Amino acid sequence: MQMVHDEENWEYYSAAVVKLQVEFVKKLPALVKDLIRLVKYWRKTYIPQSGSKHVPPSYLLELLTIHAWENANRPESFDMKIGFKAVMEVLKNHQNVCVSWEDYYRRNLIPSRYIHGEFKIVLLQ
Repeated sequence: MQMVHDEENWEYYSAAVVKLQVEFVKKLPALVKDLIRLVKYWRKTYIPQSGSKHVPPSYLLELLTIHAWENANRPESFDMKIGFKAVMEVLKNHQNVCVSWEDYYRRNLIPSRYIHGEFKIVLLQ
């Protein structure tokens, strides 16, 4: 699947990959999924939702949470407070985040401008 930078049709691209997104998260340990739920609850409860473009999308938060867990060497068990803090640190330092997972594509097929700094945050899955 090749996507073009097209903000008007982004929801169609997003809908087209929902099944892959669900499968990607489904295989994670239950504790990581609980942490994802906590982060989404935080977003819903503490970030104003009224039309702000600064509200991170739900799936972006899922990916950042997975990234934080992977950076901690994929622990089988962890304290939820420590995990939540790690995700908040990733969000705080989002300018330095560049993550990719090769479950559904190969990184070498991604245009280099997406990987080498033209964009502030790049999360590919």
